[in-house]
Amino acid sequence: MARGLSSLQREILCLASEKRFVTYKEMIEEFWGLQDRDGRSKERTYDAAHASLSRSVSRLWARNLVDVWKGVTGWGTGVTLTGDGEEFVLAISAEEELMDK
Repeated sequence: MARGLSSLQREILCLASEKRFVTYKEMIEEFWGLQDRDGRSKERTYDAAHASLSRSVSRLWARNLVDVWKGVTGWGTGVTLTGDGEEFVLAISAEEELMDK
């Protein structure tokens, strides 16, 4: 069931499941280890990470796996799982459990 997802999409779903509500800023810190856009090269790296994250979240939203919340907090855009998203996380967990055996 969880086929067709990129590794980043899987990570987004799992983190959203764990935290219930996760912001783009938190995801960029978690997945890329980037804190802020303070240097010119860091700004490009941060912007590239944000663009990649945005594409992945848009694809998850199109599949009805996440809800996207804009302007809800001072941290910008955030993500929560839909019911289908929660089912996908369960499928991902089951797949990973089978692979570990």
